[in-house]
Amino acid sequence: MNTLAEKRDALIDDIKSMAKGAKAACRELSDDEMRLIEAKDAEIESLNERIKGAEMGDSLESLRYAKSGDGQGRRRHWNAKAAPVVARKMTETVQKKSFGLTEVPQSVDLFNGEPQMAESGEVGSLHQLLPIKQVESPNFEWVVENAGYQNKAAVWTPGTAKPESTTTFSRKSGKMAVVALMSSPYGQYDALDSVELVSALHTRLLDDLTVATEALIMDGHADSGFTGIRNTSGVQVQQFVTDELLTMRRGITQLERMRIIPTSFVLSHDAWERIETSRTTDGEFLFQEGPVDRVNKRIWGVPVVVTDQVGKDEAFLLSQDAVSLLYVTDQGVMVEATNTNMDHFSKNLLQTRMETRLGVAVTRPAGVVRMSLAEGSPVTV
Repeated sequence: MNTLAEKRDALIDDIKSMAKGAKAACRELSDDEMRLIEAKDAEIESLNERIKGAEMGDSLESLRYAKSGDGQGRRRHWNAKAAPVVARKMTETVQKKSFGLTEVPQSVDLFNGEPQMAESGEVGSLHQLLPIKQVESPNFEWVVENAGYQNKAAVWTPGTAKPESTTTFSRKSGKMAVVALMSSPYGQYDALDSVELVSALHTRLLDDLTVATEALIMDGHADSGFTGIRNTSGVQVQQFVTDELLTMRRGITQLERMRIIPTSFVLSHDAWERIETSRTTDGEFLFQEGPVDRVNKRIWGVPVVVTDQVGKDEAFLLSQDAVSLLYVTDQGVMVEATNTNMDHFSKNLLQTRMETRLGVAVTRPAGVVRMSLAEGSPVTV
C-alpha cells in the first residue's frame, strides 16, 4: 500500500513541477506537456482505484494539483490564463465521450489565478479583479463591517474613560447561486471531425458564463440571500461634479480619507471609450498624457476594469477588501456533455452544459464608492 501511495505521490509531484515551471516561465503548458500530464493523470487514477477502490479524481484534475504549490496564504483569483487550456480539455472530453454519456460532470478549477488587473495592453475584467475564497458548503456566512465609522482614537487623560471605537460588525448568511448555460445541440460527428468548432463553442460558453458571473457580482441574487456591489447598503456615494475625471478623483478622496486603499475603477465600455477618446476644442486627444494612462489602463494611477454590467453614466471604485467571490472547495466550473434527450439521441446530437456555484460577499461596504458620471443622473442608494 505504501509503495503504491508513494508512486502516486511522485506522479503528483511531477505534475506540480511541470505546472510550476510553465507558470514561472509565464507560458501555457505545451501540447506535449499536456499529453504527458494526461498520461500521468491516468496512472494516478489507476493507483487511486487500487489503493482505495474508489475514483479519486477525473481527467481534468491535473489543473488543480498546482494550486498547493504556492502556499496556503496567497489570495485566489479567477484564472484567465487557464481559459484556453480549459476549452481544449473540454473539447477533448466531448470528443472522447461523443458516443456515450459523460457520467460524472468534469470539474475545472478556474479559481487559482493571480489578479489580472489592467495589465499593460489590455483592459482587465471585473470577475478577474475580485479575490476568491473557498468554503466547504454552498451555505455560507460572512462578516460585514457596519456603516457609521468614526475615528474616536485620542490621547488619554488618566482618570477618564478611554474612547471607544464606533466600528461594529454583523454576520450574514446566504446560499450560493448557480450560474449555468446550455449549448445549442451540435453533431457528434462534428465533435469528432472538427476540434476547432467544438473548442470555439466551449470558449464562447466559458466567456458567456463569466459575463453572467459579473452580473451576479454587481446585482447579487435575492433568492440566494446576498446582495451585489450595486445594491448593498452602506456604500459611499459620489455625485457628478464638473466632469467625469474630477468626479472619479473625488471618489478616491473618499476612500483615502478613511485610509482605505483604492484598487480599481469599474466602468462600462461606453464610459471608458468616452474618457479615453476625449478631445480638446481643437480636435486633439486630450489624454495623450495626464490623469488617463492609455497604455496601462489607469485613471489617476488606479487600474480600470470594464464590464457590460455597469451603466454608461455610472462607475464604481473598489478597495481590495470590499468584495469577495466564494465557491465550494474542489468545485470549479462543471462541464457535462450528453445525448440523453431522445430526439438528440436519434439524430446523433450532443449538448454541453456548463455551470458553477458562486456566492458574493460585500464585506466592507465603505470600501465601495458608487459614482455618477453625468449631470442629471444622480446616484441613489
